[in-house]
Amino acid sequence: MQEETWDAVIAGCGLAGLSLAHALSLHRKDSFRILLLDTEKRRGRDHTWCFWEPGEGDWECCISWEWKQVQVGLSGNLHKYDLEKYRYKILESDRFYEFVWNELEQDSRFEFRHARIAEIRDGALGMAEVETDDGSVFSAHQIFTSIPEEETSIRTWQHFLGWEVKTQKAAFNPDVATLMDFKPDEDGEVRFLYVLPKSEQEALVEFTVFGPRVWQEERYTRFLIDYLRSELEVGSWVVKYEEKGVIPMSGDLGKSLNHGSRIQRIGTAGGAVKASTGYAFSRIQRESRWIAEHWELGKACPKPKPSWLYRSCDATLLELIRVGEFPVSTYFDGLFRRWGGDRVLDFLDERASPSEVLEIMVYSPWKVFIPAWIRANSMRKKDG
Repeated sequence: MQEETWDAVIAGCGLAGLSLAHALSLHRKDSFRILLLDTEKRRGRDHTWCFWEPGEGDWECCISWEWKQVQVGLSGNLHKYDLEKYRYKILESDRFYEFVWNELEQDSRFEFRHARIAEIRDGALGMAEVETDDGSVFSAHQIFTSIPEEETSIRTWQHFLGWEVKTQKAAFNPDVATLMDFKPDEDGEVRFLYVLPKSEQEALVEFTVFGPRVWQEERYTRFLIDYLRSELEVGSWVVKYEEKGVIPMSGDLGKSLNHGSRIQRIGTAGGAVKASTGYAFSRIQRESRWIAEHWELGKACPKPKPSWLYRSCDATLLELIRVGEFPVSTYFDGLFRRWGGDRVLDFLDERASPSEVLEIMVYSPWKVFIPAWIRANSMRKKDG
């Protein structure tokens, strides 16, 4: 089948692919041709993304709920924090998809085609190629792909099950979001629940685990039922929406980001997930804006360099989770109690300065952290 040539191909139209396309459409005024490929276009709600930012942001029209107060604690012993700088926000994916596609369909520089991608490879004359399962080949100066490769070196996974519930009685405080209600660490795992209330009778309640093994769904279900009944005491409820997922937690995920200089991995496949927390939405937006500002047509796009200090912190925390000899949940609770909501969110979103990061780390238990730091960073160097 005849080969077609484009300035860029975006392979995969989920959060990362559409965020990049939207950033290019919004921030670039030059002329280009970009092809978007995926098996489907307008998805329904399949994800719920949480993030924080000061005041109003680029996605305000898509935000479902937001909170100015958050709480964190251990086994229901929760401490409340007022957010002076940030707003904690929730965005449902169907709103995001609808908004972005409405924008892109008005921009003639973008074209979408339904396709199942079979291979992404280096091509001739400094180009890269995408081949689909029907034999079509698309050649481009740059390919941005969010399609994950098989990854065998992941030591820790974030896995979760969440329910959006509606209760018969008033059971939630809609002014306060529970970010982390930690359960005691067990079996080398960190476990917590979060509760994001929309009203007194509606909330997203999710059970999340960081650990080496993914659970069977029945196990998450038991935890959620017990939490709703025994700890939140919501009475009866109905589940309006369910989401579940498994996300690799590795600061070095995507170390083979580029098969060639013309192929760049983005989103989860490119290591955009914050390895120690699982948050990705804000990082993907920052990566998308960076690419939109720095990519020169006809050339390979440079990859934004991650912070060595933050990658080291992430790797250290993952090593502590892996070893299972340190109460990571207690450490996070202590961070919030010592530094407050805004400052810890700065740290978790990699917006704190190096001096602020070091100030936070000074209060860490060095007898545990130093050996973990050495092990984690020696593994990172060994893995390349």
